[in-house]
Amino acid sequence: VAIGTILRAQGKDPQVTDEFIDSLLYTEYEDRQAFIILALLAPHLDYKNGDFNRDHLHPQSAFKNRALSAANVATGDLEFYRDRRNWNSILNLRHLDASENKSKQDSTLADWVSKEAKRQKVSLTKFCTDRQLPEDVSLLDFAKFRDFITARRTILRKQLREFF
Repeated sequence: VAIGTILRAQGKDPQVTDEFIDSLLYTEYEDRQAFIILALLAPHLDYKNGDFNRDHLHPQSAFKNRALSAANVATGDLEFYRDRRNWNSILNLRHLDASENKSKQDSTLADWVSKEAKRQKVSLTKFCTDRQLPEDVSLLDFAKFRDFITARRTILRKQLREFF
C-alpha cells in the first residue's frame, strides 16, 4: 500500500515535492534516518534477522585525497567528488544482503557488479535494475561518478515518489 494512500485515508495531504525527496536522498550514512530510507529502497532484504549491511556503492576509501589523486580525477571534478552529499548519502549507499556485502569489500563498483552478476547468474542489466543502479554499466566506472550520481538520483526519485 502506498504511503500516500494511507495518509489520504487519515485526511492528510501527502504532497511530496522534489525538494522533500532530494532531502531524503542527501541523508548521510551516519544519520539514523538512513536505515529507514534504504529499507524502503530494498524491501526484499531480511531485516528481521539482520541479514543485511549498509554499504557505499563506490567505496568510501575512493574519496580520500590520495585516492582521488591516484584516480586522476580532473581538478574541475574534485569538489563534486569530495562533497559528502554525493559520496556519503543515499545516492551512493545501498543495503546489501550479507553475502553481497562480503563479496564487495573495497572493490570498485564496476568490478563488483560484474563479478556479482556472474556469481548470481543474472545479466548485468537485471543486476543493476534490481539494485537501483544505472542500466548503462559504463556509468558504474569511478571516472563517471558525476553521471552515476545524476542517473541514480533519477532512479531513486522515481522509486521514492511511487512510495509516497
